[in-house]
Amino acid sequence: MCGSGGGTKRLAIATQEYNKIIVLFDLDKRGERLEKTIKSKINYAGITIDYSTRIRIKSIAGGVSHIEDLIKFAGYLKGMQGSFS
Repeated sequence: MCGSGGGTKRLAIATQEYNKIIVLFDLDKRGERLEKTIKSKINYAGITIDYSTRIRIKSIAGGVSHIEDLIKFAGYLKGMQGSFS
């Protein structure tokens, strides 16, 4: 998203065919800023963002700030699979 610039605009265009998406940015301050930026652009396009998954991950994986680090919780999350319904 961030490396080449224009990522938020590309995401808004790429998601136009959906009416609901899940966005998982890093759980740090930069991720929160990106989330706010995306929210305004995606909502403008008429797409709803589902934040419940991000909120659940944040509560389960306290202390993890990068999405890539969630692999540490794979076993735990697999055991909880039924509770995500």
